[in-house]
Amino acid sequence: RENGVEQLNLNNNENHTIQNDGRIPVGERAALTARITELQEKINAYDEKYATQNDEIARLQLENGVLQEKIINEKRKISILEGLENQMQAIIDEKSRLDNDYQKLNISYQQNLTEQNDLLVLCSTYEDQLRTCRNIIQSAGLTVPSFLLELDNN
Repeated sequence: RENGVEQLNLNNNENHTIQNDGRIPVGERAALTARITELQEKINAYDEKYATQNDEIARLQLENGVLQEKIINEKRKISILEGLENQMQAIIDEKSRLDNDYQKLNISYQQNLTEQNDLLVLCSTYEDQLRTCRNIIQSAGLTVPSFLLELDNN
């Protein structure tokens, strides 16, 4: 046997007697023919086995190609999702920055509103004091300055 194939030894004179005219005896010929047929059947069986294996290899290669394409598509999706994740993080960071800015502006607005209310109270008190001053000047019979007379016109 060599590489899984049996070799026939036709030169062994003990097993094969070739007549002087070069013919193989009928019994030996039948045995050789049977052996050749047996070997051909084995070859055919191997051919079928290899054809089946080749079909399976081709099917697996096709399936592998489909899976490779799916992997490429999944990697693209991952890349897109990572890009979106980065964009979302940038948006979240920007929103956080804007929230901080809003808080600062709101605090400033509240301070301005408080100062404005304080000024209104102060002005109202000042206006009341000016009226009192005007009334005192009038009751004393003195000349009332014009800006005190205009208090009620505004």
